[in-house]
Amino acid sequence: MKNFFFLLFLTCMLHSAKGQDKGKHIDLILVIDEQISQSISGVKIIVRNGDSTKTLEPLYYPGNLTFNEGELDLLTDKSTTSIFLEFRTAVYKPKDEYRFYKIEMKKQWLADYYNIIKIYNLNNKKYQNQFDAPKNGDKYVYELASPSNSFLIIRKKPVR
Repeated sequence: MKNFFFLLFLTCMLHSAKGQDKGKHIDLILVIDEQISQSISGVKIIVRNGDSTKTLEPLYYPGNLTFNEGELDLLTDKSTTSIFLEFRTAVYKPKDEYRFYKIEMKKQWLADYYNIIKIYNLNNKKYQNQFDAPKNGDKYVYELASPSNSFLIIRKKPVR
């Protein structure tokens, strides 16, 4: 019974804290090698407007990318020419390492109810056999699934 009241108290606190949140968010799920990633850090959004570049540091947790007041408007501004999502993940097997990702986002993605970005690391033998390496030298490829802006990477072999 104590656990029930503790959970009720915690839920009320979270709702009141969320009510005070003045930021805006994008529903975003990052799936890396077919797993929803929970070890994402160093999230940055690089926004280019003509000659200027601005770096935003939104809060990310699985399913949500939260911006400070006014930052989301910068992403959708007419003068914004490109948007990049940068982040890193910690990988502990077979050895401890960080992997860095940089994904170009499109303005129209921001208008969708949600976005699911699926990333496949080409260091993983399973994905080396499925995808061609990008010409820019990255060791990963990505796909997008959303209600109106989905795209898939062409596979070398059918997925089983």
